[in-house]
Formats: sequence, structure tokens, C-alpha cells
Amino acid sequence: MLAVTAASSASANSNATGSAVNVAAELEARRTAVDQREALADRREAELANKEAIREARSQLEDASHSRLEILIAAFGILITVVIVFFALNTAAGAREAARKEIAEEKSNIERIVSEATQHLEAIKTHGTEATKHLEVIKETGSEARSILDGMKSGEPPQPPDERRTIEASQKPASERSIEDLKALIDTSRLAGDWPAMREHAQALLYLYGHDLAAVRKARFNLAYALDEFGNYDDAIAELDKLIATYSEAVEPQDDERRLASAMYNKGIALGHLGKSEEAIALYDAMIERFDNRDDPALRRQVANAMLSKGYRLGVLGKSAEAISVYDELVRRFEGEEDLALLVPVAKAMVNRSVRLGLLGKNAEAVAANDQIINRFEHNTEPDLLEQSALAMVNKGLRLRAMGSTSASIAAFEDAINRFGESTQTVIQKQVEKALYMLASAYARQADIDPAIANLRRWSSHRSGFDCGKVAGDKDFDPVREDSRFVALLLEMGCSSE
Repeated sequence: MLAVTAASSASANSNATGSAVNVAAELEARRTAVDQREALADRREAELANKEAIREARSQLEDASHSRLEILIAAFGILITVVIVFFALNTAAGAREAARKEIAEEKSNIERIVSEATQHLEAIKTHGTEATKHLEVIKETGSEARSILDGMKSGEPPQPPDERRTIEASQKPASERSIEDLKALIDTSRLAGDWPAMREHAQALLYLYGHDLAAVRKARFNLAYALDEFGNYDDAIAELDKLIATYSEAVEPQDDERRLASAMYNKGIALGHLGKSEEAIALYDAMIERFDNRDDPALRRQVANAMLSKGYRLGVLGKSAEAISVYDELVRRFEGEEDLALLVPVAKAMVNRSVRLGLLGKNAEAVAANDQIINRFEHNTEPDLLEQSALAMVNKGLRLRAMGSTSASIAAFEDAINRFGESTQTVIQKQVEKALYMLASAYARQADIDPAIANLRRWSSHRSGFDCGKVAGDKDFDPVREDSRFVALLLEMGCSSE
């Protein structure tokens, strides 16, 4: 009984022990499951936090999309957030160190990108400011164009800018005109040959802006120009002296140097008009000395013109040999130039030289000099050079006639008429007229009545009228004067038979 009871008791104890073990195991399993669920909950909570951070970063990115700089800054925030989440989820020491290095590198890259973006943004702002300025200019131009168009009549072409400036300046009260307004009015008056208006505007510029050196120089130069055109040479010289006095011996800016050279040259011309050749020559010498070695083409032309005028003034004083020397020097110095403005004084110097040679009785040299001019410039199409060629052809005929070579002179005059008879240049037609008369007189000297009368008719037709006094007083026509055909011609032309 006791054994059975003991066995039963033992069995019961054994069962109780097993049950306790099972309960403990079950409790441990439940605890583990709870720990796992808590860990899972923590993980999910971290994931949710991560997603929320990413969602918030995306929202920040979308809000900052209007600016490149703000986008980059938002990207920087996103990256920092992601790195922080990454750092929170990786607690190992090695992972944290790697994360720090990666964060440092990315931060450096982002700072670089942000710096570049900032520069681009500043450039964009600068371009934006420039674009705004251009837009304002366009608006102003459009407004000006509209104003111009509104003031135009139907079918009227647009006016050039210079003309518009002149019109606008002329519409302002005289006391309100700017320096540029008065300059425009002066230039327009000069081009139109309106000397009273030019003088008035120059005086206004001098009165209103006498404190401005550039304005003073412009005013005095043009005032002197207008006075010269009026024939008031003394007053013109006085203004030019005041202008020249504003310059020192130092080299001035190019435009001012050119104006000084023109002022000195114009003063020399005015002195010549007053018969003061010696003073003019001295001024030309001073001008040549100051500007002789300049490279500026405009100043080189002024030097050439000064030399040409000096030679002319020496000729007026009867100093032909000295004049020839000046002309020779001018030709030597500028002969190889291709600038038309330099070739013209060269050609004129060659013509003047031939004339001076003739006056010295050196007719053969004069003929050779004229041939040189003809050969060089005859086929040039520039009007100023054609004029010199025509002069050379007629002068050649005159020198041949002075040498007694009548036939050769007739041929020279015929060449001039044939070459330039159809020219529309007034100066050249004067030479053709002269050649026709000299041709008629050359035939008359030979008592060759028919060609003499024929060329007198050509001469009369060319000049639109017969000059009875000229023919009556010319002894070259004495050999044919009593010829009935010559008398009939004079009567036909309305001249006295006596």
C-alpha cells in the first residue's frame, strides 16, 4: 500500500515536474515571441520614421523645385536625413566610421555643387539685369520709332538719324540746346552752305558752352570757316588765332590735331586772300614742321596741301625756281602713295611745276613734264585726276606753240578735245573751251581760214555764245581778218565788221 502510494506519489511528482517544465518552456516561448514582436515593432517604427523622413524630404524637394540652388540645398537635407537614418540603424563602430567618412565626402561634394550653383545663379541674375537693360533700350527705341512714324506723312521715307537730330535740335529753344544739338546744327549748315546759320550756331555754341574746350574749338573753327566764306578774312584769321592759341606744342588727341592742322591751313589760305604771301608761307612752314612725321593719313594730306600752297605762294611772289623745288619735294615725298587725297596734290604739283617751267622759258622741260602727267593720269577715272590730265594736255599745246611748233600744238589741242570733249565736269569743259579757241587761233596764224572758222564755230557753240571782243583783240586772227569768209562769220555772230 505504502509502495503503491509512494509510486503514485512519485508519479504525481514526476507529472507535476513535467508540467512545470512545459509551462516554463511555454512562458519562455511566449517571452521570446513578445521580444520578437517588440523588435519587429521597433523595426517597423524605424522604417516608418525613415519613410516619414523621406516623405518629408521629398516634400521639401518639391517645394524647392523653383530654384536650382534651393533644389541642391534640399538634396543636401535629404542626404543628411538618409545618412542619419542609416547611422541610427547601423550602430556598429565600423559602420559609424564609414558613415562619417561617407557623410564628409558627400558633404564636400554637395558644398562644391552648391558653390557652382551659386555662381550660376549669380550669372543668371547678371544676364537677367542685362536683358532688362536691353529691353528698356528696345522700348525706348520703339517709342522713338513710333514718335518718328507718327510725325511722318503718308508715303514719306524715314529720316536719317543725323537729320532727325538736326530737326529735334532746331525745334528746341536756343537756350536749351545741348552741345551735341549745336554741333549737329553747325554740321548741317556747313553741308548746306548756309553760312549765316553756321555762324549763328557757332556763336551760340561759344556763348553757351565757353567753359568746354572741345566745344570752344569746334565753335571757333566753324565760325572762322563761315567768316572766310563771307570774305571777312581778317575776322576769320582772328578766330583761327584764338583757336590755335588753345593748343600747346604737345601732341594732342587725333581729332584735335586734325582740327589744328586744318585751322593752320585755313589761316594760310585767308592770308593769301589778303595778299600776305610771306606770312602764309611762314605758316605753311610751321605746319609742315609740326606734322611732317605723323602717320595719320589725314595729317599727311594736310602736309601735302601745305606744301602745294607754299609752292603756289612762292610763284605769286615770282619765285618760280623756289616754287619748283617745293613741287619737286612734294612729288618725291608722296609720289608712291595710292591714297587719292595724296595723289591729287601730287598731280597738281606736277601741273604747277610745268607751268613754272614754261614761265622760266624752259618749254621743252615743260612739255616733258606735261607728258609725264598725261601718261600717269590720263586713264584714271577719278574726276580730280582727270582734271589735271586735261590741264596738262592744254598746257602742252601752249608750250609747243611757244616753241613755234604749230603743227605739234594743233595735235595736242585736238587730243585734249577728243579725249575730254564729252566730259561732264565743268572745270574740264573750261579746258576743252580753251583748246577749241587755241586750235582756231593756231589755224588762223597759218592763214588756214576754213579750219579756223570751223573751230571758232565749235568754240562758240561750246561756250553758248561768241565773244566778239576776244576775237577782235586777238592778233593771232590778223592773217585772216580781211578774208570775206571771216568777215561774214563776225557779222553772223553779231560782231562789228570794223
